[in-house]
Amino acid sequence: MDIYVMLTAAFGLLICLWGTVLDLKVQANPEFKAACDFSEKSSCTKTLKSRYSRLLFGVSNTYFGIAFFAIVLVLAYLGGYQNIIFYSSAISTLITGWLFVLIYLKQKNYCSLCFVLFAACAALTWLTCPF
Repeated sequence: MDIYVMLTAAFGLLICLWGTVLDLKVQANPEFKAACDFSEKSSCTKTLKSRYSRLLFGVSNTYFGIAFFAIVLVLAYLGGYQNIIFYSSAISTLITGWLFVLIYLKQKNYCSLCFVLFAACAALTWLTCPF
């Protein structure tokens, strides 16, 4: 059991849960403004309204994040799964980084929620790196 991996996974899980709540609020009320909407060029809700927030089967990316961080949390608690956590975290870092850059390039929008999730995935990768 690695406490730092568990804390990072729990943090990522909480951020994804918060993102899901925001996504549901945006879907219910397109005029909703979240606390992470700092300006027109730095807006979580702008990202949540875009097609990039639902890349697989029309399901919100936040649900995949919830599943990922929950699984990492369980694996870290059980212990002995550092390589699985490392490789899955490395892949998730690449995916969240790609989405972050894609959103910035296509929408000219900085999504702070997306960046925090990227940072959580990168931290998990670093914490479990076997090299």
